[in-house]
Amino acid sequence: PDHRALVPTEEAEGVWVEGAPSSLIKEPEIFLEVAPERVPGYWYGRSGASPKPTQSPPPGEKAFYFFHAGASPTFPHTLPRALALEYRPFSTHPFLKRFPFPAALLDYLSGYNNLVEIGHEPFDIILVGTSAGDSALALCRLLSEKACSADFPAPTGNLLLLSPWVDVSHN
Repeated sequence: PDHRALVPTEEAEGVWVEGAPSSLIKEPEIFLEVAPERVPGYWYGRSGASPKPTQSPPPGEKAFYFFHAGASPTFPHTLPRALALEYRPFSTHPFLKRFPFPAALLDYLSGYNNLVEIGHEPFDIILVGTSAGDSALALCRLLSEKACSADFPAPTGNLLLLSPWVDVSHN
């Protein structure tokens, strides 16, 4: 899968996630070279039930927002609901510059905004990152600091980081 198309899968239900509205961005200068875009997302859920929400979630229902490192994510079939996006991966020299930083971060913000819009409370959203999916931590920082407007609900710190790659300096 990539950020340009929904790919049919037996384990998940694909949806298009609209780009985060520009009104959420309090400090647009950090996003000068990139704009929010619609990206595909995949809902995973319990066996035998539609993973994609069809109505507002009941109070207290947890949603796992999964940040993967490029491989297709797999989930236990006991999770209530999980959303994973196909974000725009950024690259820089010496590779071809496809999507400038922070394109992926804007995509992550779009997914979080989608979860809030369908009715999940921030304290019911669990940000899950594996390996290079440590972007869950980056999104939490972005939302907790001054990059987003004051009326947008920040996550409450529900982070599940599995072997995050947070020190890219190799020290």
